[in-house]
Amino acid sequence: MKLENLAHHINLCVKANNGIKLASWLSTNEPDHVDALRKANIGSTRDSLSKKYMNKFASPWDEICIAHLLAVIAISENRMEDAYKEQASMVNAFLRFFGVQTNWVLTPLWVVLTELRQLAHDGDVELYNQQKLTTCCEDAARICNKAFTMCVTDRTSQPAESRKWGVYRAVNIVLKCYFKVNRTNLSKNVIRAIEANSDIPSLEQFEMTDQVTYRYYQGLLALLDENYSRAEGELSFAFEHCHYSSPRNQERILTFLIPLRMMKGSFPTVRLLKRFPSLEGLYGRFLKSIREGNIVEFDRALLDLEARLVQLNIWLMIVKVREITVSRVFRKCWLVLNKPSRVSIPAFHAALKVAGNHSDALSYYVQHYAQVKARPEDCLMVGITNKEMDIEVLSNKSKEKEMVHIPLDPPLMNAKEARARLVNMTWEAIEGLGMSRYQVNVYQFDVQQAFTIFACLCMYYVFLAPKEYIPYEPFFASIDPFFKIFCMSLPVFAHTLENQLFMVPLLKKHRVRSRKLRSKWIFACLVSGGPAIARFKKLVAQEKQRLDEEMKKL
Repeated sequence: MKLENLAHHINLCVKANNGIKLASWLSTNEPDHVDALRKANIGSTRDSLSKKYMNKFASPWDEICIAHLLAVIAISENRMEDAYKEQASMVNAFLRFFGVQTNWVLTPLWVVLTELRQLAHDGDVELYNQQKLTTCCEDAARICNKAFTMCVTDRTSQPAESRKWGVYRAVNIVLKCYFKVNRTNLSKNVIRAIEANSDIPSLEQFEMTDQVTYRYYQGLLALLDENYSRAEGELSFAFEHCHYSSPRNQERILTFLIPLRMMKGSFPTVRLLKRFPSLEGLYGRFLKSIREGNIVEFDRALLDLEARLVQLNIWLMIVKVREITVSRVFRKCWLVLNKPSRVSIPAFHAALKVAGNHSDALSYYVQHYAQVKARPEDCLMVGITNKEMDIEVLSNKSKEKEMVHIPLDPPLMNAKEARARLVNMTWEAIEGLGMSRYQVNVYQFDVQQAFTIFACLCMYYVFLAPKEYIPYEPFFASIDPFFKIFCMSLPVFAHTLENQLFMVPLLKKHRVRSRKLRSKWIFACLVSGGPAIARFKKLVAQEKQRLDEEMKKL
């Protein structure tokens, strides 16, 4: 097919106001005319085509036909950046024609804009693989915004023929482009333009596809603004009215709707997750942990899926869902105790310890940043935003609850930095309270301690055993009794002094909270002295090495 034939067919469509047929002739995805057009114009360049056809057709169709042909050739040769540039040139020329027409040209507009967005993505992929700056999608967003403006500002056409009937389809394409390039702040500008124009028909008068897509992006924007109630309403509408034959779109909506519902204590059914295996892989472990009240498994899933959750901007929501797991632990504790009317705080504390709750960090935040004394079992996080943490503290004296707000200054810019910031705040609070970030949670007995204990026992045996059981009795019998008492009391005095001056401060500094574990280390120091202290410091060094390796991964 020669370019003259393409121009002839386009001219017939324009005279008949046949938007559907015109869209097919302008599409790069119509195999029939695209293959014929490419084969008849092999080796054509912009210069050769411009010399032959420029000003031969009515403007802007000469530019449109030439750019369309060059885009088809570039796609066939897998030159996606060049294909995008030609498509962009074609769309810009088409918009000059579009600005003086009525709504019959909306269908071809959707086709050329959709293909422009797809080619922009392919062009950016090609540039990225070549290690060049990706600019195609941002440029496509500007062109699509221009088309949206032409739809909004139509004041010459009759209401039934107005280009304003394409406003929501156009804004949906613009929003897709903005979300693609992570420029969601610009999305509010186009939405404000719609809300400020009272001449635009109400959203309910448009096709359901436009309504669902628009409400979906409205829900995402509300989610980014932490307006969770509105986000849930918009996404619920989008999911309920999404066509049953579009499982991919349903999955996209559920990706954000599920955590919103989880924050309210409403969880998806097993049957629903089986329909969407990717969602089961994303949320299945969290749901299982919540049902079992397993905080440790929840935290592991949060760590393993951190990159994906940050990419979707739902990491903070899942962190808030963690408190539901804590509430399940409390309920299990209540059931184990035969449903008493009152449950003691130590019982809840024990349950949290078994479940692996990190309430120690909350007590450090409260004591360091808010200057409020609190035990770990008295602290419960009730909320977290990008600006502050809300921690509920139970007073030991009055037994009243106090809400403590820990500011996050500067505010969290995104979910990616949240975990690293909270970890750094924990270390800062620990060190501010005079403690070390390297915690010892085990007791280890070594050869040096055993040798010291054996030497002390040998001395006591020689000095206290009956004479008939003592070797070299004449030698030991000549030792002054006062010296014997001094030798036997020296280890007790020295080990007690070492325990008070070294071991007890070390236990406090390295946050050994368990009474059983503290007793083991204190007893070990009393009977072996220095070797127990040396062993403790060696464990601290091992913990330091392990923790430093983890920090490098953040």
